Amino acid sequence: MQEPRAFALEAGGDVDLASAYQAATSWNEGKGMFASWHDKVAGPLLLAYRLYLKVIAGGDDAKAFVLSDAYFKTRQRLPGKKATLALIAIQLVAKPDGETDKTMCSQYADYLDFAVARNIHPDEFAERMNGVTLDEVRKEKKKGKKPRALDSESSQDAVKPEAVPILDAAPTMLLA
Repeated sequence: MQEPRAFALEAGGDVDLASAYQAATSWNEGKGMFASWHDKVAGPLLLAYRLYLKVIAGGDDAKAFVLSDAYFKTRQRLPGKKATLALIAIQLVAKPDGETDKTMCSQYADYLDFAVARNIHPDEFAERMNGVTLDEVRKEKKKGKKPRALDSESSQDAVKPEAVPILDAAPTMLLA
């Protein structure tokens, strides 16, 4: 077995330090491997939330449509009968791999339910949900509490899911 420096000199190949540095710092547009909470809320969680609202509004036909996606066809089994619509939406976006990912999807599904319970419009989702943690959602769910309002307007302005545009353009994964 070689010493680390000897191995690094041999394994480094023809790539120079400047090139390796540039590739490392610019990967994923410089955002790194771990997205910030805001990036998760404004990105995949918002996409799942929009889909979730559409599935709520569309009922069984919408649920069947989403479950017909190629992602669910490649899984060993479809989500069970107890799987919530929120869980189905987040699984389609997140594509969990392993038990830890599946547990996280369940927590994210509760997060989406938390937003629906407050009638948060998707256009306001990122701004209003950015300060809500998964721990806060878990604690309220565990206590069985009625979800708290994030502001005075949330309890008065109900979102009608059928009136919420899912996206400006349909994602290709939903057209298959």
